[in-house]
Amino acid sequence: MEEYKRPLLEKDFPHSLIRLLRHREGDLSSQDLNQIYTPALLIWGKQDEVVPFKVGQKLASELPNANLIAYDQAGHLITEEKPVEVVEQILKFA
Repeated sequence: MEEYKRPLLEKDFPHSLIRLLRHREGDLSSQDLNQIYTPALLIWGKQDEVVPFKVGQKLASELPNANLIAYDQAGHLITEEKPVEVVEQILKFA
């Protein structure tokens, strides 16, 4: 966990992340997302500080066939923080 956290503590990380997000903004509009009918499983940590849970909620509301699963006491590294739960959800979804 410490190695994953280390880059987040770098002085310029927040600036770099904001630039990355701004560069990616507008990939798909809400209207575009509403046209995607493929089932989607979104697994989120409620304490995600990299991509906040509210982003997952918005995405789930815009994808017609999305299923949002959220876990308390989990952040951005959900696959490492809740590995058993994540695998169970993926297997149910498949």
